[in-house]
Amino acid sequence: MSARHYKGLFTPAFWIVLILPILIQLPVLLGRLNADPMLFVGSTGDTAKFAGGTPWIDPNVGFQAQALGKLSADQWLAGHVPWWNSYNGVGLPLAAEAQPGALFLPFVLLYHFRQGFAWVKLLLQIIAGLSTYALLRKIKLTELAATTGAILFEFNGTFAWLGAPIIAPIAFLPLLLLGVELLLSRVRDRRPGGWLLIPIALAWSLYAGFPETAYINGLLVALWTLVRLPLLEGRQKLVFLSKVALSVGVGLACSLPLIIPFAEYVSQAYVGGHAGSFSHLTLLPPASIALSLVPGLFGPIFEFNDPSNTVSAVWGNIGGYLTALQFAFVLLAIQVAPRRLAIALAAWIIVCLCKTYDVRPISDLVNLIPLLNSVAFYRYAPASWEFASVVVIALGIDGMQRGATPTYWRSLIAAALACAAVIVALWLAKEPISALSHVAASARFVHHALVWTTISLGAGLLLILSSKRWRPGLYALAVLLIFDALFTFWLPMRSGTRHAIYNEPGITFLRTQIGLQRTYSLSPMAPNYGAYFKVAQINHNYLPVSSNWVEYVQKNLDPAANEVTFTGGINRADGYGSASDQLQERIASYEELGVKFVLVSPGVDPFVNTLSIQSDPTTYHSALAMNDGQSAVLHWRIPLQQSTRNVDKVSVLIGNYDGQANGVLNAQLCLDHGACSTGERSLQDSIDNAPFAISLDHALSIPMGTTAATTPITLTLTHRESTRPVAIWVSGLAKDQIGRVSLDSSPSNTAPTISLYLDSEIAGTRQVYAGTDMSIFALANAKPYFEITHGSCTLHALSRTDAQATCSTPATLLRREAFYPGWIANVDGLPQALQQSQGLFQSVALSPGKHDVVFDYQPTHYWTILLGFMLGMLALTHGTFRELSTTIRSA
Repeated sequence: MSARHYKGLFTPAFWIVLILPILIQLPVLLGRLNADPMLFVGSTGDTAKFAGGTPWIDPNVGFQAQALGKLSADQWLAGHVPWWNSYNGVGLPLAAEAQPGALFLPFVLLYHFRQGFAWVKLLLQIIAGLSTYALLRKIKLTELAATTGAILFEFNGTFAWLGAPIIAPIAFLPLLLLGVELLLSRVRDRRPGGWLLIPIALAWSLYAGFPETAYINGLLVALWTLVRLPLLEGRQKLVFLSKVALSVGVGLACSLPLIIPFAEYVSQAYVGGHAGSFSHLTLLPPASIALSLVPGLFGPIFEFNDPSNTVSAVWGNIGGYLTALQFAFVLLAIQVAPRRLAIALAAWIIVCLCKTYDVRPISDLVNLIPLLNSVAFYRYAPASWEFASVVVIALGIDGMQRGATPTYWRSLIAAALACAAVIVALWLAKEPISALSHVAASARFVHHALVWTTISLGAGLLLILSSKRWRPGLYALAVLLIFDALFTFWLPMRSGTRHAIYNEPGITFLRTQIGLQRTYSLSPMAPNYGAYFKVAQINHNYLPVSSNWVEYVQKNLDPAANEVTFTGGINRADGYGSASDQLQERIASYEELGVKFVLVSPGVDPFVNTLSIQSDPTTYHSALAMNDGQSAVLHWRIPLQQSTRNVDKVSVLIGNYDGQANGVLNAQLCLDHGACSTGERSLQDSIDNAPFAISLDHALSIPMGTTAATTPITLTLTHRESTRPVAIWVSGLAKDQIGRVSLDSSPSNTAPTISLYLDSEIAGTRQVYAGTDMSIFALANAKPYFEITHGSCTLHALSRTDAQATCSTPATLLRREAFYPGWIANVDGLPQALQQSQGLFQSVALSPGKHDVVFDYQPTHYWTILLGFMLGMLALTHGTFRELSTTIRSA
C-alpha cells in the first residue's frame, strides 16, 4: 500500500471508528461504572454496590486475564519471561497454559494495573475496528459501508458479552485478512512485499491466549484466501499461495515460545472435553437462538433464571449474538451483493450455526477438519460468524450505494424471513420467557427487548423501502444499524459496580505472614488470585492443568475436587461430604504441601465437625425478611449418626442490610418428639451475607441411629427485640438434600443455609485472623518449602528459587515445587539434575560443605525455540526494511 493509500485511510470515518469505543467505554475507564472482575469473583474483601448481573459471561476475565495476567505483567516488568507460576497448586506452567496470554506483549503489561482488563478490551476493540475499516476499504467498499462494518465489528456480540482472554484473538482476524488482501494486491500488480501483516497478526492471534478461537478464525481466513484466488491469473495464484504459506511459517516461527511449551504441557495435562469429546456436543439449549437475535431478552447476564435452569444454561455456554436487525440486513445483503465473497461468507455462517447446534450431516463433515472435535465450537466460533455477517452487511450497503437497490418484494421477503426467524426463536424459548415475564423484576427486560426488536425491524424495513427514492435513507439505515449495535453493547456495561471500597485486611495479613508457605481456601481469595497478590495457594483454576497435580489432589486432598476448578468449596462431586470434612480427614496431606493457613468465610470454623444443608443457588436464591416477632421453621431429616453426637451451636446464612439489622436472633433446636435446646445472639456484631453462629444454652444430644436412616429435627429461628428486619438467605437445595429438608411457607426444595456444630474439634489448629472479609486458621505442622530429608544440614531459604545449605554429611534437599520438565538446580554455579520426590516435588543431592543452590526453569527445547523465534523475527525485520524502502521510493 503506497503512502497515498495510507493517507487515504485517515478520513473522518477513520477517527469515528477510533474514538467511538473510547467514548462508549469512558464510564468504565473513569470508574463511574466499575467492571473490576475482582469485585465479582475475587472474594478478597472488597465491597461495592452491584447493579445486578455481571458485565461479562466468562469469569475467566478474572481468574485468568486479571489474576494470572497480573503475575505475567509483574514478571515481565521485573525482567523475567513469565514461564512459571509458583503461586497456584504446587507450581504450574504459566506461559504454556496459554489462557493468561503471558507472552501477549505489549497488551499483557496493562494487567499490572487493577483496571488493566478494561484498557486491554478497549485496545482490542480499536484494533478490530480500524483493521476492519482498512480491510473493507482495501476491497474497495464505499466509506459508508466500511465505516458501518468497522463499527459493527468493534461492538460485536462477543466483545459485548465475553471478556479477555476469549475476546483477545478476535481483534486480529480482520488484521490477518487485511494482510491477505495486501499480499493479493501486490501479487496481482507484480510487486514484491505486502506479506508482513500476515505473520504479525497470526502471532498476535496465538499469543492472545485462546488457540481454539484463533484456529477457527484461521479456517475463515483460509476460506477467504481461496475465494479471492480467482482474482489472480495463472502463475500468480501459485506465487500468492506460496507467499501466504511462507508468511504463515514466519508467523508460526515467531510464535514458537508459546507453541512448543503449550504442546508439551498438553501432552501431560488434563484437558477435559478438549480431548476429543466436542464432536457432537452442544451445551446450548434451543432457547439460546432467541437470545442470539434479541440480546437483553433474559435481562442482565446471570441476573435471572427460570425453574428449568434454561436461562442459566444459555448464559453459561453462549458466545455472542447477531441482533435481529443485523440478521435481517444480512438476508437482504445477500440478494443485492451478488459477489462470490458474500456467498462464501453466508455459507460460513450457515456451516458455523449447523455445527453449533449439531445439525447433521453438516456437523459430521465439519468434524473431519483436524482438531475441531477438541474445540467447544458453540462457544468460540461466534466471533467468526459475527465478522462474516458484518462483512456481508457492508457488502450490502456498498451494493445499494452503487445502485443495486433491492426491490420492494425482496425487501419484504428479507423482513418476513427475519421476523419468522425471530418468532420461531421466541417460540423455542417460550418457557423461560414465560417464567421471566411473570416476575416483575425480569419482565421489564423481556418487554423492553421485544419492543426494541420490533421497532428496529420496522424502522429498518421502512428505511430500506424508502432508500431508492430518499437518498439519505441508506445513511439513516447505517445509523440505525450502528445505534442498534451500540445499544446492545451498552446493556452489559450497566452491570458494573459503583462505590467500590478496596479493603483487603485479610490479604494484607497473609502477605506479611505467609513467607514461602501456602494457603488453602474454602471460599475467600478465589483460585488464581493468590498469583495476583503473590500469596501461594494450592487452589487453582486451570485448563490445561497438570495431570500429576490433578491426580495428587484427588488421591490425597479431596476426591470430590473438580479437575479444572479446585476451589475448595463449590463445584465438587457428590458423595464425599464437604470440603471441610476432607480437610479434617486428610489434614496431614495438606500440611505436607506446606499449607500453613486455611481461609474460610467470616464466622466459619472449618475444624469443627458440622452437618450442613447443601444449597444450589442457581435454582433459587431469595432473602426471607424477618421483622420483630417473626419466625422461620425448618424441618430437617439429618443423616444417620454412627455414634452419639452433641450439637452446641447452630449457624445460618444471613443478610443484615449493610449493618442495619438489629435485635437478637433466637434459635430453638428440637429432636422431633424429644429434647430441645435454645440460644440467642445479638445481631449487632453480625456480618452481612455471612454465616451467623448462635451458641445453644446446652448441648443437644443426638443419639446414635438405630433402624432409621435419618433423624428428624426442627429448627425455629425467631427475630426479637428489633426495629429493623434481618434477612435469612434461602436457596434451592442440592440434589442429595431434596426430600429431607423443608421450610414452612417457602417454595418446595428450598431452605436456608444451616450448619449444626458437632463435637470433636481438630487438635493443633488455631484461628489467627478474624475479619469481615475472611477468617484464617493456622495449621500446626505445615512442612517448610525447603527441607533436608536425608543427612544433616543447616538450611537458609532466601527465596523460592534460592537456598543456602551447610551440610556435615551427604544430604538431599527437598523443594516443595512441582517436578516438571525444564527445571534444573545450579549447585555452586554448576547445573545438577533434579530428582522427583514423593511423586510430586523436586529434590537435589548435596555433598558435605557449604552450598548455594539456585533453581531455574526454562522450557525444554529452549534453544530450538529461541532459534526459530530469532529466524522469524529476522524475516520480519528484513521484510520491514524492504517495505520501508518500497514505500519511500513510491512516495
